Amino acid sequence: MSDYSKDIRIDENNLDIEWTRQASLVHKYGKLIADAMQERDKAKENLDIVRAEIDLDIRKHFKKYGLEKVTEGAITSVIANEEDYLQALDSYNNSVHNLNVLQSAKNALEHKKK
Repeated sequence: MSDYSKDIRIDENNLDIEWTRQASLVHKYGKLIADAMQERDKAKENLDIVRAEIDLDIRKHFKKYGLEKVTEGAITSVIANEEDYLQALDSYNNSVHNLNVLQSAKNALEHKKK
């Protein structure tokens, strides 16, 4: 069972303990969410940098990429298949997923409080 599942589960036999833990759990997940947002933002910045670097390299050395002429569509297609870009995109997507899971856990804690 994940930590999230343990934290959002209600022990009906110990409601007094559940009540005292609630604020610290909300704080814990608030901090985790803030950290995940920072991680997501850094991953997005890295994705943008990788994309810009590949874009510039394509414009300078378009023949190396098998292009006869440089068009925005061609650049976009080449970037979408570059390994560095795909790795940065995967990192960004993973950070977004992590953030969404944490936000879901915090929402569950809000429901638990009610």
